[in-house]
Amino acid sequence: MSLQRVIIFVAVLVAIGCGDKPDDGEGGNDGEGSTITTGGAPTEATAATTSADGTTAGIDDMCPGRPGGGWNACFVDGNIDNDKCEFMSDGGPGTALCLSPASGGFNVCGIRDCVDDCDCFAPPASGTAIPICSEVFADGGRACVLYCVNSQICPDGMQCVAGTCYWPN
Repeated sequence: MSLQRVIIFVAVLVAIGCGDKPDDGEGGNDGEGSTITTGGAPTEATAATTSADGTTAGIDDMCPGRPGGGWNACFVDGNIDNDKCEFMSDGGPGTALCLSPASGGFNVCGIRDCVDDCDCFAPPASGTAIPICSEVFADGGRACVLYCVNSQICPDGMQCVAGTCYWPN
């Protein structure tokens, strides 16, 4: 890991209070539209702050080769539609999938089988939530999520549910 990434990682840990996401204790499945659990702490992340006009301004993204796509809603008209993620691989690991919390009623695009935070979509244009690659499946599988614990704010229109930003169904 480069010195610059280590410095950013330490700054993010200080900014979020070095807290862990709560584990709701519920298992998940790993089908196409997957229910996730919320355990584990973030790995490396990009710090961001929200300006007065609601746009995100932060440290330059240390991951110039992020995959294309976004943290979009993917449960449309009662059906999972992974095409809504607009995922374009950068040659790295992962595939798009629609995530929902164990409590249901919410959804968001994510990237399954990520290795590190740079395998995730870029930080959103609004809010201060942090894109992380974390163990989210009951079997230990990893996926990219928007981390929203310790005062991080979800992008406009999204809600923080069990430490992750989601769109309401």
